Amino acid sequence: MTQPKVIQPNLADPGGAAMPLVQTDYAMISSETPHMENQNTNISGQSYKSGPPPAAPPLGSAFDRAKKYASSHRLQIIIIVLLVLLVGNMAVSAILFRRINNYSALSAIGFKKIAASSSTFNGDNTLYINTKNRGVGVGAAAPEGLQVESGITSTARGSANVRAGLLNGEPAVLLEDTNAVQWELGISTTSLQLGQPGTAYIQLDKNGFTSLGNTIIGSSASNTLTIQASSLSAPNNLNIGNNALFIDTAHGAIAIGANSASGYKLLVAGNLKANGSIQSGGQFIGVAGSATQPAITFGTNGSGIFSPGGSTTSVSAGGTETLRVQSGAVLTLNGANLDISGFLQAGSNDPSWKIARYTGTLDGSGTAVMAHGISNASSRVIMAMAWYDNSGSAKALSVDYIDSTNMEVGGGVPGSAWRGAIMYTVDTAGW
Repeated sequence: MTQPKVIQPNLADPGGAAMPLVQTDYAMISSETPHMENQNTNISGQSYKSGPPPAAPPLGSAFDRAKKYASSHRLQIIIIVLLVLLVGNMAVSAILFRRINNYSALSAIGFKKIAASSSTFNGDNTLYINTKNRGVGVGAAAPEGLQVESGITSTARGSANVRAGLLNGEPAVLLEDTNAVQWELGISTTSLQLGQPGTAYIQLDKNGFTSLGNTIIGSSASNTLTIQASSLSAPNNLNIGNNALFIDTAHGAIAIGANSASGYKLLVAGNLKANGSIQSGGQFIGVAGSATQPAITFGTNGSGIFSPGGSTTSVSAGGTETLRVQSGAVLTLNGANLDISGFLQAGSNDPSWKIARYTGTLDGSGTAVMAHGISNASSRVIMAMAWYDNSGSAKALSVDYIDSTNMEVGGGVPGSAWRGAIMYTVDTAGW
């Protein structure tokens, strides 16, 4: 180790006296003197460069001045000692320090003012304090605020710690717990990512927020998810609630209770209930059904419409087929009667005749006059007949006349019920 040498840095105390300090070649202390305005402070082990030092005073006077300086500059000396401990210099010499101004104005946590210009510790910008621009740099030569440009690794330290720096050349912050579990927040190309070293779980970029894994929204059933956007994009098929709702994005279809719409726009695997009207612009296509389970039903008693096969459509009542409509015929089945109230029309597209049916009660003379409602009836009648109830048997009445308004029947028992019919042509031209 080189022998310490005595220099005179001209650190004036309040009384104007100068204090000699002892330093090695790699630890210097500077002062603000006219011939040292442009010196560079370096605490990397380089020799301090300045003008010729004044001649060393006698040893006795040096101790006296040191004692006097220590008495009046107690806080300053304590701070210099703390800096020595902070930097960790194990040498005997003191740490290089460029200058300290306003040493009597100290806050509870540090200096109010360290120097008017910058200071570099360890020479390679390991720690750079830019007091002029109020910046602190770690591995940065011209820091703004707190600027870190030193590299870090993702190797676990085995203790709870926070590390910030450049990870693989990109800014990152690593948080590690006592179990060596690490979380990483950093920049990857053009996005901000959160995850663990080597695996990103969340990504934020100019296109928005992206979850790169499973995502849980909310912590309980009482939470609410609000979407204020006017559109929701689902580029892939979306299965919600284990087939409760399946959205087939590729085909623009929806399935309820199934994981496929099977070629339909809407498929419901189960019963469907509508509390309002259902309007269709196309066909309703159902299964054929049966008399006991018709395809279209109006309850659970086996009444509805079904198809027994082919191009046949049938109506069932109480589980029994009663009416069948097939090509060229309409049949009543299983003892069902056909009761017509109104007109019975014959023919196809242009029927040639119609039948009108009438009922009533005979008056006190055994006759009845009924308005038939047939225009120009007197010239269009083909046939007319009437019957009355004669103690449980049907007995014929006489049709006395049919004019343009009424039909008169007679010859029955007064007060008896009667019924009759008029068959007439569709042609209104008459005879």
